[in-house]
Amino acid sequence: MLHVCRMTYPLLTPNFSLLTFTKGYGVMTEKQKIMVVRIFAAAILLVALEFASVEGWILGALYVVPYLVIGYDILRKAALGVSHGEFFDESFLMAIATLGAMVLGEYREGAAVMLFYQIGELFQS
Repeated sequence: MLHVCRMTYPLLTPNFSLLTFTKGYGVMTEKQKIMVVRIFAAAILLVALEFASVEGWILGALYVVPYLVIGYDILRKAALGVSHGEFFDESFLMAIATLGAMVLGEYREGAAVMLFYQIGELFQS
């Protein structure tokens, strides 16, 4: 079976403007667009919480909002993986690490780690 490499092919038109035909790269899927919106929403919420003048469990409850905005799909994948006996997949380990940070009172760190993980996943896709 012949596999074709995905590449961008430039083409000069008669008026010498450069057209680019993109095959496979450079176009975001709908899922990627939704992830970008979730990343920006969570980042804005995390920055806003830096200026919040609350403490204690209320602050923890507020940090749950951006955490769930950015990480609900990872938590869902982790739960599905555990139900299928896959305990050490990527999603499960991320869920344990970030939930552990939240339980230890490091709300900012737990939400930020999930945010940066999702940014990495977006770049990888």
